[in-house]
Amino acid sequence: MNVHALFANVLSSNWIEALSTLNRSFVFKDAVDIIIASFFIYLILVFIRQTRSYFIFITLAALLVVSYLAEVFGLGLTRQLFQPILTFFLVIFVIVFQREIRRFFRWFTLSRQSLGRNAAALSSEISAVIVHAVHDMAKVKMGALIVLSGDYPLDDIIEGGFPLDGKISSPLILSIFDHTTPGHDGSMIIENKRIKRFGVHLPLAEDFKGFATMGTRHRAAVGISERTDCLAIAVSEERGTISVAEGGILKTLQNAGELDDIIKRFLKENTIEESGAPSIWKYMLLHNFSSKVFAVCIAALLWFVLVDQSGTVNRDFNTSVEFVHVPVGLLVTEAKPDTINLSFSGESRDINALSPSLLRARVDLTGTSAGPHDLEITKDELQYPSYITLTKSSPATIHIMVTSDATSSSVFK
Repeated sequence: MNVHALFANVLSSNWIEALSTLNRSFVFKDAVDIIIASFFIYLILVFIRQTRSYFIFITLAALLVVSYLAEVFGLGLTRQLFQPILTFFLVIFVIVFQREIRRFFRWFTLSRQSLGRNAAALSSEISAVIVHAVHDMAKVKMGALIVLSGDYPLDDIIEGGFPLDGKISSPLILSIFDHTTPGHDGSMIIENKRIKRFGVHLPLAEDFKGFATMGTRHRAAVGISERTDCLAIAVSEERGTISVAEGGILKTLQNAGELDDIIKRFLKENTIEESGAPSIWKYMLLHNFSSKVFAVCIAALLWFVLVDQSGTVNRDFNTSVEFVHVPVGLLVTEAKPDTINLSFSGESRDINALSPSLLRARVDLTGTSAGPHDLEITKDELQYPSYITLTKSSPATIHIMVTSDATSSSVFK
């Protein structure tokens, strides 16, 4: 596809011709190319969302764009300046975000066994215990914040608190959030059918304008749900209301029965099915729909900009002749010519990306005797990538002089 012609058609409002040009050139492998790129872009978007490092990535993207434009338009000074800056920026990025990078890959590469433990469904009885405790706390306006862990590990996000590993029960929950206990202002973490920790400090939501009347508990509930796939339950100490936060969205419930339905749905989504498919992939497939669409759009745009499929093009390359398997005691002292001109045909993106180092003209001299020889250069003696087509090689023959090692005064290499 001629990208420049496509954009020209679009800019001239000739949409039918533009789409026709795209349809003739877009093949199955291009769709696979975009899908694979979209997946990796989606991972980057998930990482940005988890780390809240928007400014850093915008700066990195700007540096990459400038570096790319400098390469395309041959801006030598800009390229020389920005390449070390980009390298330095990448190193600084890895150093600054090493904790987030480690946490992200720990989440993404969790073994199936650990996923099974983290995603083990709380029984209906335990779910009822949580709902009953939350309902009792709401009636007496006892502030509380309970986090039900999903697949994403919380250890690197939460801070402080007291380890417990206790059995879930209504009296224990009520005692933890009693205002006379030291950990009542923090949150409770429930994981693997156990109360793992209490009195924990959670990250606060950065954008909380829509909930200005809410307290710190609700902001923390939104903050932890923005960074992980957990379910956070908050009980207001002032109003006695019950709210849940999931995916960065806070919702105030009307009654405890509504909370029961939400908990059961959450537990069901975070359970490994009998087929054994890890729930992490369910999360990747079923959540963040807008991020997936955005990733596909970015991948498609990059495909149009970076992958120049302007149809079939031809290009010539020169490569040196190499002689292999020269008999012992003999040397090639002369070769005319000593280079081969190769003409290739292929897609523009493949031809433009072709490195001359991938081309070889290797002539086998097994059994050759001393003296002059005219050798035919066959296609079998030429090495080049399989995704391009050799259309011509010139010259078809070369003249060489093979002499004895003892009598030669010069060696052709």
